[in-house]
This record gives sequence, C-alpha cells and structure tokens, in this order.
Amino acid sequence: MPCIGHHRFTQANIRALQNDAHPIFKRTGFEGVDDRQYAALLPVLRLASLLLTARPLLPFWWTVFFGKRKIDRSRYWAGLGGNYIAEVELRIQLSDKEAQVVLNLLDKVANRIKFKIGSLNGECLGYTIVESSIRPNDVWMGCGATITLNASEIAAYFEGVQANNTKFVVFGTQLALTLVHEVAHACGFAFAELENSDLRVSVEPIVGNQRVAELGFAWETYVFGGPFMLAHHRQDELRDIADLMQDNYICAVVKHTWDGMKTVLTAADDWPPRRYDEPEVCLHWTVPKAFLESLWSPRFWTETVPQQGRLAFRPEYPVGWVWENPKHTRGDRSVHVNGYRLFGDPNDMPPIPPGYKVSRNGLVVKRRPA
Repeated sequence: MPCIGHHRFTQANIRALQNDAHPIFKRTGFEGVDDRQYAALLPVLRLASLLLTARPLLPFWWTVFFGKRKIDRSRYWAGLGGNYIAEVELRIQLSDKEAQVVLNLLDKVANRIKFKIGSLNGECLGYTIVESSIRPNDVWMGCGATITLNASEIAAYFEGVQANNTKFVVFGTQLALTLVHEVAHACGFAFAELENSDLRVSVEPIVGNQRVAELGFAWETYVFGGPFMLAHHRQDELRDIADLMQDNYICAVVKHTWDGMKTVLTAADDWPPRRYDEPEVCLHWTVPKAFLESLWSPRFWTETVPQQGRLAFRPEYPVGWVWENPKHTRGDRSVHVNGYRLFGDPNDMPPIPPGYKVSRNGLVVKRRPA
C-alpha cells in the first residue's frame, strides 16, 4: 500500500489509552467476536469512547437527541415511500447539567445497539440498519439498530496488531471513527419518534449547514471540519500524488464541502435527501501525521482537549489539493486521477483560502511571506 509506505507512526502507541470502553461498545454487544478478538479491539473501542464522550463534542449528541426538526414542506424527497426533508439547528454549547443528560442518554442507548462483522460493498466501512421498534407497554421508545463493520477492515486491523506495524494505527484510527460515525446513525434511530409525527419526514435531518441528511458525516464535519478519510482507502487515486506530498502529510484527508456519499441502494442519486448537488470542484486537505498520533495519547485527552475544546480536533491543514467530481467531466481542461487533479486549470478552481495558493502541480500550499 503506497500511502502507508510513505510514513511511519513512530510516536504512536495505541495501547497507551487505558480508559474504559463505553457501554455502547460492551463485550456482549458484539456478535460473532470471540474474547481474543474483542481484547484486540479494545484500543479502538477506547479511542471511540473518548471521541463519543469528549466534553466539547457533546453538543452534537444533544442536537441528535433534542434538536427540534423543522419540516420544509416545499422540499419533498420521493425515496422510500416519500418524505419531507427535515432540518435541525446545531446546538453550540451545553451547560454542565445538559452535558450530563447527554452522557446519561448515551449510556441508555447502549441497550439498543448491536455490532456484527460482515461483508460490505466496495469501500463502505460500516452500515447501520433499523432492527425494530421498541414498544414496552405499547409506549414508543424509538428503534434499535445493528451496526455491521466491514470484515476486510477488521482483518487488516488484526493483521496490524499481529505485526505491530503502521496498519495498527492506520486501521485502528479508521475503525474508531467508523464506530462513532455509525453510532450517530443508531442514535438517530433510537430517538426518532417517527410514528408520532403527523408528517412523514426523512429518518435523519440535515444538521446545521450540511448538504445532505447524513448524521455520520455530520458528526465527522462537526469534529474535524469535514468528512475524514484515511488515505489508504484512496491508494489508487493517491499513487501518483503521493510523490508530490511531504511524508508527514500523506496519511489522511479532510474533505471540505464534499461528503463522499455512496450507497448500496439502487437509486443512488436519490439518497440521501440533500439541499443541493455535489459541487463540481472542491478542496481536500491533508491531515498532519502528528495529529493522528496525538489521538492515541492520554495527554491529548486530559490536557489538550480541555484547554482547546473543539479546536483540538482542527489541526492546521498545511497542504491540500483540488478534487474534481467525475460526474462533471469537462474534457481536457485538467489532468486528474480518479478525481484528484495533478495539474489544474487556474481559471477553473474552487475558492482558495486567504494565505494559500495553487502550485504548478495542483497542490494547494501556503504562500511564503514576501
């Protein structure tokens, strides 16, 4: 895997985290996983637990649990029998009392979530489905959910555990993020009172200024500033670009304004509900290796996060590149590999942030002081 070969996580020790796994990730919640495999997964579950319950990140879960959905009757989505599109305003801050309410609800929802390992299509890392409505004494209690994790991802992680190599960190980080991404969907199911509504609405709302109704990507954007993808999942696209990048940065990307939506449903263009179509051209930003290493450090969680809040999860993104939506092919106006431009048309670029420029090879880099 060329991207993995371009860096070594020399400062990362994913066994350093010793916090308890959250009840959502309890041993009995994993079907088809033996004790040895669960023990090997514990570092990932510990990181996922910290990402789930970090104090600065709890407003997102308040939004999922209590955010008031605004129905836009002017926009109707025809999929799955027909739904109106719902929007919910993102909560910014919580009091200590409200934060504790969220933590209590996350503990409670643990009884409604199960995990299993299975084969998933393509690059799908995880998939969450509704199990059943929960109706004790005929009182609506939301829906349970089963989260399926990609068997190939689990196998790659276990391979890294045995070899104690870079895969240990790369796939461990990806699994932790995938777990919380899918838990966001499960929490949406658990607290969606669909049958009590006089209107049919989409199962998941559009959160804040997100483009699509997709709670998993909404969580990634809330935390990192955009959907987060480790580079090994784009190894073919990055094979040529890797030689242009600095070693420290070819490990992950944050995809601003693009949500990477894929679906196993046949009506892919109709899922999920959206405000507008994908942009033709946008920027992807590389994430420093040091940031990924820091996620596995107890000090990051005990010192950096309390001091910096949500900004702790927004490191400076020093290098980016232009991504072109393959749906909008425009002949020879640019040379790109599976969407990533190697050489860009300077007259056809997305907005470049102040202080950055587009280099001759298409990378977005900081301007040097005059």
